[in-house]
Order: sequence, then C-alpha cells, then structure tokens
Amino acid sequence: MKQQRTRIKFCGITRIEDALAAVALGVDALGFILVPGSPRRVTLKAAAAMRRKLPPLVSVVTLLRNPDSDEVWETIDAVQPHLLQFHGEEAPAFCASFGLPYLKAVAMRGLQRPLAEIALDYADAAALLLDGHAPGELGGQGKAFDWSRIDAGRRTRSGQCRRRDPPGASVCSGCQQWHRIQAGNQGFGQNGGLRAPGP
Repeated sequence: MKQQRTRIKFCGITRIEDALAAVALGVDALGFILVPGSPRRVTLKAAAAMRRKLPPLVSVVTLLRNPDSDEVWETIDAVQPHLLQFHGEEAPAFCASFGLPYLKAVAMRGLQRPLAEIALDYADAAALLLDGHAPGELGGQGKAFDWSRIDAGRRTRSGQCRRRDPPGASVCSGCQQWHRIQAGNQGFGQNGGLRAPGP
C-alpha cells in the first residue's frame, strides 16, 4: 500500500507576510482563527484580506468555536474558506449544515468517550483534529496527549508531534514563536523557520 504524505496546516496566521512565507515553505493549508479569547485571533476583515492575497492552490481553513449559524455564514461569505474547523461542542448536524467540508477538533486531554464513538458521530467530517487541550479550553496550545488512544483513519494531529507520519498535522502554537509575533517582533517568515515550544 502506497504511503500517503503528511499534509501540513499552519494555524493561527495573523500576518500576510507569514502567510506568504508559509506558502513558500510548501504548506498545504493556512488556518485563520476567529475565536474570541485566542491570542492568535484575527478579525473577519483581516482574514478576508489575507485570503484574497493567497495563491489558488493553498487551502484556507477558518476556525470557529461554538458559533451560531449566522456567524458561520458570515465567515463563509467574507473569507470563502475551503474548510471549516469547529473547535467547540458543535453537533454533527450543525457542522454538516453549511455545504462545506469540515474538520472537527477533539479535546484529547481528559477524553471520556472512545475516539471511535466520536468518529462515528462525525462520520461526515473531512477529518477529526486531535488536540491536546482539555474540554472547555482553547485549543492550539502545543500540548501533547496519549497517542495510544488513536486508531487508524481520517485523523489530523495537533499538539506536539512526536510520532512519524500522521495523515495530517496542524501547527499552531509553534507559529507564534512564544508570542513574539504578538509582541511585534519578527515572525517565522523573517528568520527562515519555525521553532516549536519545548526542548
């Protein structure tokens, strides 16, 4: 069986120069966080402006957490994402109701249900995004989780990647470089590479 390459999404992009640098590095997708309280949140207007400047073969993902349907439609109209990513307690029928492929984030720390059951609930998702945060927390914190709970299938890993060849990986906290971008200092596009948190 031919091995599929790992697809990479850089999430939490806040500046167009970083988006274009990620594209130059060969990233498959860029994620724009529209979640209040996230240190990597961008406005809908900023996400739409960056989206317009991206080349056509890069997938755009918009991240939402417990939005109402009006917020999702407003996001679709403004940003025209290829994928929606839901990071809250959204029901499967809600996630599937917008006519776009979607990713569903699963908070892996303190997970109470078998992952296989959650996968069945969200069987129409393009993939599950397995994140190291606990339920109720914001995702994208770069926290590791127990990978032995993962079975084969349509899964995208987030958090610190310590295992080879996942079908997809979402880099979020590493893109922020210890909050240097938020402090107005140089971003990853200016120093040539990403440095993820940790040793």
